Amino acid sequence: LRSLRGSEMMPAWDPSQGVCVPPGAALPASWAPSTELQKKLANISIAGNLSSAAEAAARGAYSELVDFIGRAGMVETLGGDALEAIINGAFAGSNMPDIQTHALAEGTDILLELAAPYLDPQQDSREVGKCSELQDGILAKLVSYALYIKQQAPHNATVDLALERLENATNLALVACGTLQELLGFEPSSRLGTLPISAEDAATMTSIDRVYGMVLQEVDLIGLLANPRLQ
Repeated sequence: LRSLRGSEMMPAWDPSQGVCVPPGAALPASWAPSTELQKKLANISIAGNLSSAAEAAARGAYSELVDFIGRAGMVETLGGDALEAIINGAFAGSNMPDIQTHALAEGTDILLELAAPYLDPQQDSREVGKCSELQDGILAKLVSYALYIKQQAPHNATVDLALERLENATNLALVACGTLQELLGFEPSSRLGTLPISAEDAATMTSIDRVYGMVLQEVDLIGLLANPRLQ
C-alpha cells in the first residue's frame, strides 16, 4: 500500500473521533471526491443514531437482496454468487439474530438447489470430482458453505448428506488436479513475480482483473483448508 500511495499517506486514526474512518478533509488529495460529489455530500443529513441508521440500512439491503434472488430462475442464473450473497447476510447478521436465522434458512434452500447434481442417485460417478469443478465451477463454494450451514443452522439430514457428497467430490477433484499449480491455473512464484509495482500499472484493467481473480481463488482455498476432511 505504501508503494501505491507514494508520499500521500493516510493520517493516523484518532480514536477520540469515535469513528473508524477519518473525515473527508483528512484524505489524501488524490482520494478526494469530485466537486459535484462534495456538494451532494455536504447536503446529506447525518442520523442522530448512526447505529440504528446502519441497522435499518442493512435490513433494507438484505430484504432487497432476498427479493431479487427469489425471482424465478435467479438462483440458476447467479449460481454460487446467489449462495454467497445470502450467506454474507448470515455473517453480517450476528448482531441481528432474526436476519441471521433467515439467511441460514434461505442459504440452506439455495445450497440444496445448487448441490442437486451431487445428490442425484442416478449421477454417474465419472461426471463428478473433476479438476475443472474446482477451477471453473462452484464446487469450492458449495463445500465451504455447506460446512458453515451445518455448523450454524439447526440439524438437517439433507445438508449432512449434501456435505458428505460435496466433500467426496472435492477430494476426487483435488486428486485429479494433482498439483497446486494445476488447481490455480498458474505457477504461483512466476505469477507473483509479475504483479505491478506502481500505481499506474496497478490501475490497468488487466492488473485489476488478475489480482481480483487471485483474491477470489484465495478465498476459495481458505474455505477448503478450513475443512479437515478435505485432502
